[in-house]
Amino acid sequence: MWDCFIDIFDGGPTVTAATDAIRTVREAEWLRVAGPSDALPAQGDALPAQGDAATMILATGTYGDFVACYGKVVRTKNGELLIEPGTMDLLNVESGDLVLAVAR
Repeated sequence: MWDCFIDIFDGGPTVTAATDAIRTVREAEWLRVAGPSDALPAQGDALPAQGDAATMILATGTYGDFVACYGKVVRTKNGELLIEPGTMDLLNVESGDLVLAVAR
């Protein structure tokens, strides 16, 4: 929604939204990292979305340490995430850490 304000730095309109009305914000949840996705359990403990890894927006950190990216994940039966090793490196997370996650 445009509030009839102009940004003094770039001359463009400012846009505002109620954060609880933004679907990505509303549906994001903190989930525990189970480990890298190359460590999938052999007994079928993981429940991939429709047989494949799902793409999610993942985030961690605050302020100067904040990092967010897309990543392929598999959610286990207990709700933890198995994440691509490269994505884990980018986010600087290990097994047991929490990430803010939302389906793409």
